[in-house]
Amino acid sequence: MLTLLETMLLHALEAALPGQDIKTGPGAAAPAAGTARVAVCAAGLERPALLAAAPPADSTRTRAQLCTLLTLAADAGNGRTATLPDGAAGRVSEICDNNGRMLRPGDHYSVEARKILFLSAPAWPLSVLLANGPARGYADRDNCRGEVGLSVWAADAAAADRLMGSALPALLAALDGRDMLDLTAAAGFRLRLLRPRLDLAAFERSAPAAGVALCHARLVLGGELEIHLGLGAPEPEGTIESIEYAWQTSTPD
Repeated sequence: MLTLLETMLLHALEAALPGQDIKTGPGAAAPAAGTARVAVCAAGLERPALLAAAPPADSTRTRAQLCTLLTLAADAGNGRTATLPDGAAGRVSEICDNNGRMLRPGDHYSVEARKILFLSAPAWPLSVLLANGPARGYADRDNCRGEVGLSVWAADAAAADRLMGSALPALLAALDGRDMLDLTAAAGFRLRLLRPRLDLAAFERSAPAAGVALCHARLVLGGELEIHLGLGAPEPEGTIESIEYAWQTSTPD
């Protein structure tokens, strides 16, 4: 699930360091002596409140919604409108652009029947979430914390510092201004990181072998983790439409 985050960070590093050898995931090994390598790894993500010695007694869960997630492109010849496909059921609940920014109704767009009208051309394609009533399952949102490691190997300490000086700002900027990051996309299940941010926590330097200098940065990943587990339509519930009754009185003889 953290692979999507690593992939986004990889793209940021590739843009800042064209042609550089870059690895992702745990277990990236040092390169051969005299060569350079960059590696980024999202080590984990946790909800501190649930892992505390005394977790909160009150549940933060709410009821799930029947949702449909669509990917929409602009209408042909018009970069400011999009049309919902035939048969798409539900109201427009969220719209997120290709840069992970949530668009606000009224400020950024309006909806007229099946047409979505934008005040200015957004970053296409768009992720559009349709909500269509309650569902079995639950939704939950809570603060989360994780760690991202950025490692740089080079022939000497000065070269490693220079390479880190280019890689680190690219990594920090990758989440800047982003409102949402999808961590997984499966039928009925959404796991998203809301208002994600990266903060530099520590630097470490070492020389693991002759001709190899290592510079490692530890970054704290923060935000809110949103979980939505939809298990289909809710069980039918009986409804009392009316109650009929009659008064009966009696009088003494």
